[in-house]
Parts: sequence; structure tokens; C-alpha cells
Amino acid sequence: MKKILSLAAIVLFCYSISAQISHGGKPYSFTNDGLKSDIEHRKIAPPDVERLIMEDLVNESKSVPYRIGVLLEAKINPDNSGTWDELNNGYKLWRIHLSSDGAQALNLYFDDFFLPQGAKLFVYSTDKNQVIGSFTEFNNHESRLFATQYITGNEIIVELYLPLNATNYTLNISDIGYAYRETGNIYETKDISCMVNVKCPEGNNWQNQKQGVARTKIVIGSYQYMCSGSLANNTNDNCAPYFLSAQHCFDDATATNFNQMIFYFNYEASTCAGTIGPQTQTVIGAQLKASSPTFTSFNGTNSDMSLLLLNNNVPQTYNPYFSGWSRATTASPSGVGIHHPDGNIKKISTYTSTLTNYYTTHWQVIWASTVTNHSVTYVGSSGSPIFNNNGLIVGTLSTGASACDNLTGPDQYGKFSFHWQSNGTTTNRQLKPWLDPVGSNPTTLQGTSYATCDSSQSIEYNKSGKNQFDMIEIHPNPTSDIATIKFNFKQNESSQIYVYDLMGKMVMKAESNMMSDEFTISAKELKAGLYNIVVFNNNEIYTRKLSVIR
Repeated sequence: MKKILSLAAIVLFCYSISAQISHGGKPYSFTNDGLKSDIEHRKIAPPDVERLIMEDLVNESKSVPYRIGVLLEAKINPDNSGTWDELNNGYKLWRIHLSSDGAQALNLYFDDFFLPQGAKLFVYSTDKNQVIGSFTEFNNHESRLFATQYITGNEIIVELYLPLNATNYTLNISDIGYAYRETGNIYETKDISCMVNVKCPEGNNWQNQKQGVARTKIVIGSYQYMCSGSLANNTNDNCAPYFLSAQHCFDDATATNFNQMIFYFNYEASTCAGTIGPQTQTVIGAQLKASSPTFTSFNGTNSDMSLLLLNNNVPQTYNPYFSGWSRATTASPSGVGIHHPDGNIKKISTYTSTLTNYYTTHWQVIWASTVTNHSVTYVGSSGSPIFNNNGLIVGTLSTGASACDNLTGPDQYGKFSFHWQSNGTTTNRQLKPWLDPVGSNPTTLQGTSYATCDSSQSIEYNKSGKNQFDMIEIHPNPTSDIATIKFNFKQNESSQIYVYDLMGKMVMKAESNMMSDEFTISAKELKAGLYNIVVFNNNEIYTRKLSVIR
């Protein structure tokens, strides 16, 4: 049984629906009167920050991830906490005020997260100057795990806008992330004044590569840590969101930790002299695909590598770049490193002398003075890429001695050539099976962006992380007339089908018969280009791309 999908309403969204973390909008309470003014205020006891700082002074180095915060147990949900309002439009509103003295910033971790259609979740500062959300059913994941980015300060408000009769939702805040040093360290006299912003002249020739570098935040045990890393291209050239970093950044991390991991893209200053940058372009969740054995010391058998696959594609609006790489064993004569030292805005460090071998597993680099300053690396730079003179990744930062008071101290980067297949014989120890899916075994691969990658073959995921090629087929694709969507999942209820352009604008919407395993859409009224097909069925989200030609 088939139906024809015709042109329908247009709705503007902030990001591409298949990858966004935050859907925009404004909390209901900001523009509506008559709500309860006295909402529950839950105060969470702060940690012993002085003890944490003393531990950091003893343990901190580039060979361990940069600790920035601690988890505070919460166990808060709409059934046991907060304040409810019933609204005139048939919805209801739940709010709670959370605080913890002394925090530089707070964020939330959910161990049971599922929102029904129509629900909207926001988190914001008490002065309403910082707002994240809305989070909706698009943020549901098979793991039922979720996390939010930081809100600066020691107080936040959580607000849930919910259909009145909704019962199939869960929202359990298991922990609150308490940042005692979000970016920079106000408790120590560290000097990172020599660092060069990537927006300075030194970064002029590296504007593509910087778009792939991101700051990472992950919980391991009871603590929050930051490192750096980069998107990396693969031989399918399809913008699959592989992310390369260092193994020591994620030692002892669990699948839950990876599913709640946060990636901050484009966290950089807008000028060479800038000191702040936006922290809103984030992606949540990843799967660990490959890593070297636990890195404890240099012994010639371990290059300190981790490769992740993000749970969602990076939104095209982030302008991501999937960097190319070289597994050549010839040392690069010059290049740069791009990183987030001390969890800070994105920096660039330059080398002008040839890399040297440090054991068989690592490259060693001495950073050079440049027109702006003599940038180096720092704690938090771990996992960041070092590029050769052709703009290709040749290593990832393990450790080193460079600092603003030790400008010529050497740093060591795990060799990409060793990462390739020398950390072990199984696929979970090598880059090759993941970054060379076509089996061409190239020595080098150029980088790509959404503008140049073969996105018609891109990997798409539903919330359970399943490859969408197994769940949805579209034929013909490309098309200039009609295309048939074949559903390869068991349908026990109707499916809702949406079509979005790559700016996030919905251009088609319809509902299929629950007994049908095929659905035909008409592309006659669509302009040439790529579109996201989004299918909702039985609380699952399935996505694929459709190419329309003229």
C-alpha cells in the first residue's frame, strides 16, 4: 500500500534535525504570566574544592586528562521534586531551582531520559541570560541517557513543558556536574599567556583544520575531565563523525560515560586578542570504536590512541571539517598543533623544525616562536592533532614538557602511522578498519567538509545507534520525480515522515498507514539539493538523505 506525500507546512529549526542537540525557542515561563512564583529550591552540598585543587597540584600533567569538576548526586525527577503549573492551553509546566555554593558552572546528567512528542525541556540561569534547549523527543536515545552543557554560575532552573495527558515520559536527573574550574584555573598561578588564538595570523592557513578540532568533556568515575581531539575523514569520504583523540583521556570510561560525553565545536575567540568564545555548538554522545591498550609509559608498543564515533552527525551549521591524515613514516618538516589548553578557547602552536622519532610510537616536537607569540600546549590539549606541512594529521598529543615558562620543552604525539594497525591485531586496536572501510589502504587521505563529501553515502543513525542503511532504503536516489521509502523495521503503528532541507527547514510532512512497508514521496516541487528524510515509528527515529536532481 502506498501514499503520495505532497508539499506541506514550513517550519524553521536552528540545526539539521538529524544531529542537533538543542532546538531553540524560549521557555514558556519567560513570556507567560500567572505562574507560581515560589518554585522549589533544592540546594546541593558542594564538594571540598580545596582538597580537589591540592590533588590536582600533585597529579596534573599532560599524560592524564584535565579534571574540571565533580558529580554531585541528585536523584531529582518530576515525581519527587519541583513545582507544577497546569496551563490554559492543555499543557502543564514543571520547574525546579537547583544550586550549589561556589560552583563556576553547573550541568545536568540524566540516567533515564525520554520525552514524548510535544514536550520541551529547557535549562537556564536564574537571571535568564543563559538558556539551553529546547530539548525534545529528537534528543531521545536508546540508552535513555542524556547530559547538558554548562550554565555558568552556581544556580540553574530546569523547566519542562509537557502535554497534560502525557504519561510516557521519564526525566531523572541522576547527578549535577559541579565545575570548580571550567576554563582556566582561578586557584593556581598557571601562565598560559604565551598561547596564540587560532584566529591570529598563524591560523590563516589552517581555517579548515580548526573546524574539526573540538573540546571534549567526559565523566569518569565521579569526576569530569576535558581533553581535545579532531574529526577525521575516512575513505568513504562521507562525513561520518569519527573523532580521533588519546586513549589516556578516556581510561576506565564506560559505555554510559561515552553516551553522556559532550563535544564542544567552534569554541574559539572571534579575534586574535579575544579571551572568550561561544560554548553552544555541542554534540552529545559517542561510541568507542578503537583504542590502544592503557597508556602508562613509553615502551615502544603503545601510541596512546582512541577513535570514537559520535552518536549523531555534526550539524552542518557548525561548518565541521573532517581532517585528512597521513600514515607515512617520514617526519614532517613543519606544521601546527590545534588544541584547547587548560580547557580554554582554541589555540594554535607552530613548529618549523622537523619532527623527530620518540621511540617507534611517537613524534617529538619543539614549538617555534611566531609573529604573535611562542605558543605551546598544556593540560587539556591532550588528544589534539598535530598537522604536517600538507595540512594532514600525523599524530595526537600524549604528553610533554612544553609550557609558557619552558618554551623549548618537547612534546610527544602518538604517531598516526602507529595508530593505523600497530597497537594490536584486533579491529578495536586499529584505525584502519574504521578510517579505511573501502580497503584501499592509502598512505594519505585529504580532508573534507559537508560541501565536498559524498553525503549521499553518509552514515545516518537512529537513537539506538543503528546504521540507517539497515533500516530505511530510498529508491531511486538521486531522483528528479518520485522516490520510494522502504521500511525495514517491524511496523506496529503508523509512521510520521518529515523532509527537511539542510538548513533545517521542514518542507514535507505526512503519515503512513501502519500496515504499509513502503511510502512514496514526490520531489517534483523540491529544488535540487540534499534533504534529510526523518521517520518516526514506535518511539524510534530513523533518518536518511535524499538527493534531488534537476
